[in-house]
Amino acid sequence: MRRRSGVVIWSQNHEVLLLKRIKHGEVYYVIPGGGAQNNESDLNCAIRELSEEIGLVLQADSLLFMDRIENQENIETYYYTKITKREFTIGGEEKERSSVNNIYIPLWVSHQELKQLDVRPKLMKEKLLAFLE
Repeated sequence: MRRRSGVVIWSQNHEVLLLKRIKHGEVYYVIPGGGAQNNESDLNCAIRELSEEIGLVLQADSLLFMDRIENQENIETYYYTKITKREFTIGGEEKERSSVNNIYIPLWVSHQELKQLDVRPKLMKEKLLAFLE
């Protein structure tokens, strides 16, 4: 199984940061994160992925363990943190892969908005809704 890590980033306004994906016309939302490299720890993977994907540099002590789930062929570990920064720019592999048919948009989502969105993996949508209540 492949290991992946993600970070639930929430604001003082009780919103969560998601990446809106528009891929070949399909619209869905994901938590920032990605796959672990070689012997990288789950926590270090989460820190690296945030830096690469959205330019957010965090220290290990600012991330708290949230959950670990099995999703298809992945073991996914999620952390959470609260921040005040509001603007993010896509970088790293996501920026390189971006095209008319593969779009990444970071955006803040309220609890009410989250209920209506196709968040993947689906199990994390349920956990996010409970987390934001």
